[in-house]
Order: sequence, then structure tokens, then C-alpha cells
Amino acid sequence: MGKILKKQGFAFDVSGLSDYTDQVTNLELLVAMQYGTETAALTSKQTGIKSSSDLHTMDNTVYLQSGTNCGVNPSGGTALDNRTITTYPIKVQNSWCIRDLEAKWTQILLSKGQNYTEADLPNAILDDIKKQVSKLLEIADWSGDTTSWNTNLNQYDGLRKIIKATSGVVAATTSTYNETNCRTILRNIVYNIPAALKGSNEVIVFCGYPEFETYRNKLAIDNLYHFDGKSSGYEMMIENSNIKLKAVHGLDNTAELYALVPTNAYLGCDMENEQEEVKLWYSMDDDKVYSSIRFRRGWQIGVPSEIVYYKNT
Repeated sequence: MGKILKKQGFAFDVSGLSDYTDQVTNLELLVAMQYGTETAALTSKQTGIKSSSDLHTMDNTVYLQSGTNCGVNPSGGTALDNRTITTYPIKVQNSWCIRDLEAKWTQILLSKGQNYTEADLPNAILDDIKKQVSKLLEIADWSGDTTSWNTNLNQYDGLRKIIKATSGVVAATTSTYNETNCRTILRNIVYNIPAALKGSNEVIVFCGYPEFETYRNKLAIDNLYHFDGKSSGYEMMIENSNIKLKAVHGLDNTAELYALVPTNAYLGCDMENEQEEVKLWYSMDDDKVYSSIRFRRGWQIGVPSEIVYYKNT
């Protein structure tokens, strides 16, 4: 005869179990948000550069003459110049052992059997790598310096180094960019834009996101009844001008602002958007999946006298 169990003795002891977590319903691999190459999307592209190439500039000098006399009296001339744009070879490479996924919940991402291929690598991983590359390029496009200790910055020279090292670039008045001074600083940048570019809707003042927010907040604090301070995303018109202020992540943490026509900056590459092409393969030699991205990149400016830059004190 079976043992009689007292009713009050029935209870589940679950103290040794962790709370249930659904591992099946949502298999999406979550990653941090990444920004793309904001600056490069606006500038000029020079493709097919496997090492160096010249940007050719021309400046015509023309004089008006009296037309009352006969004959030909040549005056003026054409000045030709060139600026060299150099591209540098860059690569991004990774490897994975797919079998590392077998012992964890990630096994549900794998195909059946033991013969894995590159197809078993989750697409989210490659998508995030491409976004990470775009993020690093946006920063290097401005702050790249071949003498830097930082391997993410020393692959090629960025616009900050090139612009500041070039004769003829216009320097705005140096000050401390903060909530007190930002309106004055931006007015000074607009004032220093060359006369030939005034009235052009193509000039953009590039800044970091913190500097943009400082300016936008200042407009709200000063309660300018004639200026609503509204922005479309992180773009807005600088007060009392037709010049746009645009935030780019490449200038974050620099406290520097640059006014230029974007097409006056030239991105050199071998092929456009080459950094988005990922080569992926499975190697039977070591049972791993490999990825490789190879591209060339470099910057140059066209007409230095049409660029204004501001630096913080």
C-alpha cells in the first residue's frame, strides 16, 4: 500500500532554478546604435585613385578695357594649380569559430549537422561590422592623422589636419565656445565667409552635436521672438543669415567649426562605397569563418580661400 502523503506537504521547491527566459520567440541580435558617414555623403568623390592623383584648379584674371580703339590688347591670364589627393589602403578583417556557438543558446542559430559554412554566421554580425566601419570613418574623415598613436585615426589624414595646414584658409576669431559666446562665434564665422560666397545657399557650417545643441539651447534661452530656434534633425539656419549649421559626429569632442561648400572637399577612393563590400568565406584549414573588407581612402580640399575654420581656446 502506498505511502499516504499529507496535503500540506505538497509544494514545489524552485529555489534552485533561475527565472525562465524565452530564448526562442525573439532571435534578433541586439547591438548599440551606430551612425554612418555623414560628411562623406555631402562631399565630392574622386574614384579610381589607387595611390595619388591631382585636383586641378583654375583661376582666371579678367580686365575690362575700353572698346573705342581698334586692335587686340590682351590682359589678364589663367593661373593653373594642382592639389594632390593621396589615398591609403585600409582593411578590416575578422574570424569566427562557429563551433563556439554550440554550447550556448546561440546553437539555435546554427544549421543541423557539423558541416558549418559562412552561411551560419548571423547576418546581424556583418551588418553591425559595416556600421562600425562607417562610424570609424566618419571620425577619421575629420580627425585622421597619420602621425597619431590611434590605429583608427592614423590610416589617413582627415579634413581638420588638411584644412589647418593649408595656406589661404580663413581663420575665424578664436574664443571659448559655450552658451554665453556661441551666438557671437557663429556670427563671426558667417562674417568671415568670403564675399564671393555670400548669398550662396550651398555654404554649410559643420560642427559637433554638442556645439549644435549649445547653440540651439541658447536661442531658446534668449527667447528670440523673431527666431523660433526650430531645427530639422540636427540642421538649422544660423540666425540672420542664409547659412546652415549642421552637426556631424566627426566633429564631436573637437570644439571646432568649419564653414565650406561641401563639394569643395574631395574624398578620394578606388571605388565608391567600397568599404561596404564584405568578402566572407569558410576555411577548411582551421575550421573558421573569415571576413575581409579592403578599400582606399584619402581627402583633399579644392580652394582653401573658400573655407573658414574656428577653433576653441
